[in-house]
Amino acid sequence: MPIGQGDAYAKRRFPHSLQHLDQIENAQGTHSALRQFLYPFARQSASHFYDNFDRKAIDTTNYWTASETGTGTTFAVPATTGLNGTVVGVTGATSGNCETLYGTRNWAGDNNCWFEIRFKIDVVTNLSFETGLIDSASDLALPTVSDVDTPALAGGTSDLAVVHLDTSQTLTTAAFVTDGSTANMNTTAYTLSPVFTPTADTFHIITVGLAGDIPFCMVDGARFTTPTTGVIGQRVEGGTLLRPFFAVRARSAAAKTATIDYVALGQDRAARTA
Repeated sequence: MPIGQGDAYAKRRFPHSLQHLDQIENAQGTHSALRQFLYPFARQSASHFYDNFDRKAIDTTNYWTASETGTGTTFAVPATTGLNGTVVGVTGATSGNCETLYGTRNWAGDNNCWFEIRFKIDVVTNLSFETGLIDSASDLALPTVSDVDTPALAGGTSDLAVVHLDTSQTLTTAAFVTDGSTANMNTTAYTLSPVFTPTADTFHIITVGLAGDIPFCMVDGARFTTPTTGVIGQRVEGGTLLRPFFAVRARSAAAKTATIDYVALGQDRAARTA
């Protein structure tokens, strides 16, 4: 029998874990670029979900739910598939019509969860969109933020961290909106600085996550954090299970088409201790 690698791999101490990464990266430190690149593959230590939407249909049986308010086209793999695989949702041509896509509640800040999405919207005038992590809501067919100028939520959401934009508000650029279910965790909106508005028909990457109770977001590689992370009012309850969420909403009698290229999520298997 030829000498193989399978048995050698399986006999390693904690293969594909952070301990395995320690053996590779011990000399470079715990936050080296290589270690972070390899982190999602440490399956014994990290949970990781990735959907490239390159199948015939999205998995609505086990993970995703597509919903809408009004009359439009719910998120689905298009008849003519997009490059690399995509899902597309189209709002109805009525102000207020909305399309949403959301997954299951498997992710928690206490486990340092994060959510990443690559998407584009064909028209960025008279538009509302929202994406990030939310706990639950009585109406998952609409954005969870009902007012960004005087921050307020809709549908019973208690814990969330989302990037939200609504051109019908006074603030017409994107904000990072957070809230938490623990006492004194308040609904708070931070205008992204530098300001961000999507470019029409251009893919953007947004990352939203929680390090314990502390929310963070990134847009196209630029990092945004809450200004004073020590203030409890700016936090999200890290023990609450969260779901990935995306919404696109028309703010005029013109339909909006949103295309999602991929979604990725991850977190530590062990809860943080500090």
